Amino acid sequence: MMVVTECVKQELKSLPVLFREAAAELGSTRVCCPKAAAKALRKLKASGKATDALQRAEELAGAVHYERRGYGPGVTYSWPYWREEPLKTLKLKEPWPAVRWPKAVLVYEILASASKGEVRF
Repeated sequence: MMVVTECVKQELKSLPVLFREAAAELGSTRVCCPKAAAKALRKLKASGKATDALQRAEELAGAVHYERRGYGPGVTYSWPYWREEPLKTLKLKEPWPAVRWPKAVLVYEILASASKGEVRF
């Protein structure tokens, strides 16, 4: 298990700023635009900050399972969950209005939770 140190938490605090900048560059007003999330993660990776945390979050995003609910033809929402620690207790509040979450958005949410201290990995 990797412990998210205070130094890494400070580096991850810049993630929302990177996301807002990427969303502004793309002209997106969506709450969590997948393209803006991917661009923010690319900028974080290019900066060389929190590389271990980013790599671990990408691994954890690959181990996700989904609870899906359908509310009629073409109306599906999904909630991600993990069966094993360290993210077993992480509950993302908002569902995604599709069958799967975009990986960049999921990695962004994991890193944002780690920066707030909600999850340790």
